[in-house]
Amino acid sequence: MKTFKKKLGVLLLFQLLLAAGLWAADYHHRSSSSQAVSLSEFETDLVDKITLKQGDEQIELVKEDGVWTVPDFHQMNADPIKVSNLLKDLDALESRERIGRTENSHERFEVSSENPNTELIVQEGDKIMAHLLVGKSPTFGKRYIRTADSPEVYSVDWAGFGLNSDPESWFDRTLLRVKNPASISVDDWSIEKVDGKWIFEGEELDSEKLVPALNVLKNLRVTGVADRQPQPGQVVNVTSEEGDLYRFNFFEADDQQFVSREDQKLVFTLGKGAAKNLLEAEPGEFLKEDEKDS
Repeated sequence: MKTFKKKLGVLLLFQLLLAAGLWAADYHHRSSSSQAVSLSEFETDLVDKITLKQGDEQIELVKEDGVWTVPDFHQMNADPIKVSNLLKDLDALESRERIGRTENSHERFEVSSENPNTELIVQEGDKIMAHLLVGKSPTFGKRYIRTADSPEVYSVDWAGFGLNSDPESWFDRTLLRVKNPASISVDDWSIEKVDGKWIFEGEELDSEKLVPALNVLKNLRVTGVADRQPQPGQVVNVTSEEGDLYRFNFFEADDQQFVSREDQKLVFTLGKGAAKNLLEAEPGEFLKEDEKDS
């Protein structure tokens, strides 16, 4: 019995020494950091593919003919601002705070090769320009990161807001907007732009009063993709200054706003009241005061 207890004590002492050694190794590495280390550096304009993995979910963003797309989500265009912001953030990643290098620290900070919180691969063709293992966030505005080819773990000042493997979170929600409308037809009324002035039945409209209605089209932003077919609703025909014709259909069902457009196969959801300033408008509201009085 005494021999067993002695062996058990030696084993426990060995485990404590091993744990202390691992902690000391990490602590030494943590305290030896002084110079800023670049974790990801590449020419953002050359990137044509981004792969983002989180657990069993994976998304690929692919640049085709200069346009970022989400191939696995209805072949839709990706949000160009969101992609650009992610690339800029990645290209600027650096740290002065090394916090570990052992396999134990990799697991603890969720940057292990087998089970990272998030894995990011940035490519130009088949060339990998950056391969990052992004771990958990210890506090707001910080993430643990290591490059796939190094054991060094760093703490970086980066919130990582763009790290989402859900394809729907990446599609361009402004895909239906019309930046430069030249004519608009809603129900039984129409207005058109002539020589830079908006006209209704021969009368010039007040451009400032028109702003809320025009902004519905200029800033139209869908909230998601609906799993349903279009149904009869309020039709809006719009011609752009570039000569493109768009036919919108706005409708409501189950207390939710929807919109479809003839050149798009999908139906999209809208925020409550997103199109109200256009759909409920009356041209008489846009007349100049002197025109109203005449």
